[in-house]
Amino acid sequence: MTATFTVTPADASCRALLLGLTANRASISPRTGAERTVTVKAVAVGDLKVYVYCTYPRLRRSTARAVFTVRDPACSEALAVTAAGVARRGRWAAGCTSSQRGNAQTPYYARYYTFALAAQSDVTVALAPDNDAPAYLDLVPPPGVGVEAQRTEGLDPRISAADLPAGNYTIETTHRDPRTAGGFAITVTAASAAAAPAAVTVTGLAARHDATVGRLFSLPSFDFEPKEAVPSVKSVTVSGQPAAPSDLPLTPAHLNGTAWAVGTPTRAGVYTVVFAFTQTGREDTRSIIVDVACPDDHTQRSDRTCEPPAVPACTEALGVVVSGVLEGSGSWDSGCTLPAVRRSGGPFYAKHYMFTLAIDAAVTIDVTSRHTDAYLFLLKGHGPGGAT
Repeated sequence: MTATFTVTPADASCRALLLGLTANRASISPRTGAERTVTVKAVAVGDLKVYVYCTYPRLRRSTARAVFTVRDPACSEALAVTAAGVARRGRWAAGCTSSQRGNAQTPYYARYYTFALAAQSDVTVALAPDNDAPAYLDLVPPPGVGVEAQRTEGLDPRISAADLPAGNYTIETTHRDPRTAGGFAITVTAASAAAAPAAVTVTGLAARHDATVGRLFSLPSFDFEPKEAVPSVKSVTVSGQPAAPSDLPLTPAHLNGTAWAVGTPTRAGVYTVVFAFTQTGREDTRSIIVDVACPDDHTQRSDRTCEPPAVPACTEALGVVVSGVLEGSGSWDSGCTLPAVRRSGGPFYAKHYMFTLAIDAAVTIDVTSRHTDAYLFLLKGHGPGGAT
């Protein structure tokens, strides 16, 4: 018989003890590790109390107790548990007594049953004594599963237990009167827990997407099934290392099985974005490569930030427009003139202003001047030499 337990720290020293003079043996393996197993070899019928104690330098010793029950094979019977349940006949008689009640002088006749659960299940145990005889009914879980034993009594005792973990269980049925024989029927049903959700299927998620530092971008929307799954950004890495949250901040959203994400990168690089799709008891992941480059005319620094071009003479940088208004002021003087390619017959005094759009947008540019004849040109690129 075995039971598992966890140990912290993992290199603590642990021993198993059986009290009293006994031929039964208990041992623990492995010698180190966070999870270990206590094994009991029994040569006699009865309840064996095994004490496990662990020590570690500078920490207080910890002790735990587990009870292993050894039954007379003639008093125990294995049950095949099904969802429908099959009634099995049994009988209380001398020679098989309860380990929970009575003693050698006042024995209570008992009968034991064992069953195994391969997966987490909802279990019902129903006892129907003959002639409406009162009875006790006990359900004992295997050691180490974190489930308490359950007990009831009456003319038709019944135990219903939800979400029992996989393992080997023991049922004890006992006549409520000492030294009293009798017959009964016992039925055990087990409804397996809901099956694990199916894997998420994702369609339309591109393998790669290009983006630009400082510009808001949106990943093309993609669909997923089942729609109950919740998508999120699980991780973002660049060159195999975790990216700082501000390097490529992404805001995911989803509606009725369709997801998308938007963000404004602050550093260039080839990013791997992992999306997690979470359901009850399951998580599936999908990834996409986001290749972020510096804007045109910018130079990528060693830290992956982008260095803008030098501001030419006679030019003022207004900044980056996401939404709203950028304002500037200036004056014309003889130090800055309009290139002849813009307008012949000069010289015309001129002033240039630079701005960057973070997103595609409709832009309105207004110039207010005391002069009655003013010209306005919108040029592409940084600097006076861009195309009109």
